[in-house]
Amino acid sequence: MMQHFFSGALCNTVSCLALLADEHTDENDMMADDLWKPKAAQIEKEALEASRRIHQDCKCPARIPRPVPEFRAGVAELDITPSKPHYLDGYYTDRLSTGVHDPLMVKALVLDDGRTRIALVVMDAIAYFYDWVVEARKLQSAVLPENIVICTTHSHSAPCLLGVFGPPGKSVDPEYVRWIGQQTAKAIEQAAANLKPARLGSSEARLPVENGEITGVGRNWHNPGVVDPTILVIRIVESGSNHPIATIINHGNHPDVLGDRTTVTSADYFGYIYPQMTSAMGGTTLIFNRALGGVEPIGQGENNLAKAEAHMKRIADIVSANAIQAAQSVQWVESPRISIRKTRCEFPMLSKEMQEVSGRGISPVKPKQGVEITEMSLIEIGPAQMLTVPGEAHPEVAFKLCDMMSARYRFILSMADDEIGYIVPAELYNPEGIQELLSTGQDNEFVVLSAASRLLGVNGYVEPECLVGKKSRLPQ
Repeated sequence: MMQHFFSGALCNTVSCLALLADEHTDENDMMADDLWKPKAAQIEKEALEASRRIHQDCKCPARIPRPVPEFRAGVAELDITPSKPHYLDGYYTDRLSTGVHDPLMVKALVLDDGRTRIALVVMDAIAYFYDWVVEARKLQSAVLPENIVICTTHSHSAPCLLGVFGPPGKSVDPEYVRWIGQQTAKAIEQAAANLKPARLGSSEARLPVENGEITGVGRNWHNPGVVDPTILVIRIVESGSNHPIATIINHGNHPDVLGDRTTVTSADYFGYIYPQMTSAMGGTTLIFNRALGGVEPIGQGENNLAKAEAHMKRIADIVSANAIQAAQSVQWVESPRISIRKTRCEFPMLSKEMQEVSGRGISPVKPKQGVEITEMSLIEIGPAQMLTVPGEAHPEVAFKLCDMMSARYRFILSMADDEIGYIVPAELYNPEGIQELLSTGQDNEFVVLSAASRLLGVNGYVEPECLVGKKSRLPQ
């Protein structure tokens, strides 16, 4: 009885709702010609315009036919040693070169998994500004410009490019800047032409640390006792034959053993690592600087050439030995996948020193509306993540970034695609410090961490042990 009651009530309710809907529809139908057709036409117009804009601005992944493409790698290197005397960078003395101690090179490694092709480039130079990076990328057609990262080793015995050091307004040679951009583009194209089926292996080593210093290698003068002894290695060989193609080393330190009165062109102690690695592992060695901010080599600033050479050889021996050991025990991946994504970064030029340098026209690049516009990238290659940083990351900043990363091997590529100066942790910031003055300003770490958060999709990091209990010292 109760069931029949509810069933009848439900039917009556549905009938009433249907009647109301019919009445509502009739009312809308009477307004259709006056209202909905013009509105629909406007929506169609806007949708078509949006569709055209989306197809113009966005890229759809290409459809790749089977079989699954092979992972391939190719490498090339070209000389960028100047053919005439030039001012050397990195010190406040005017050093006109008198000879070449060892050659400066630009090296390009192109990697292709059949879906994505990237180029990792490193040159023996103190810096290479973002505007120059953008132009160099356009000079080649082998790799999409947005898939190219150009880093520098930061040698202080390479030609002046910063504009801060050497005779004001005269130290940077525009002709040399154009030439190394052309050499960079050629190296990328040659590396792409050299692509061969390959496999890749990654490994990690730690340099010995004693009394807060990397033994025989480097120390942190900005925050004594805090060092990053990590060495990461990627070894790439041809499939089948195991013929060596390239070895990537990620190691952090300033290459400035040669002092402010030396006048020879050099890659500094990196120039001693290259032949040792090539002799032991074959192929081309690319060194990407890691956490170099505040870190100096043992024997930094040596003006006696014989003593400087001894220091450089000692450091190279230690770094090479550990890198070789790591390279001989890599974990191989037969078909690593590649991805790259970028994010735009704006660094306000708050440093009074750099404001003056820019205002006087000494710097070869100028801020745009008070900010230096650049970018950061996240590259993933098999079990490795590479986070690029457009300046000199301090070890404490590298620790924060590495905690945000999740891969087995976490590379920090400093001096990537720009040079904004030192990236000092907020907890150690000194407004009158030389490293703070020689940078765009106090927002450097904030912008870098924010960009890393966007790239990695991570909202926080565990504070490094060396900063526990320390608070931000940034000016309010």
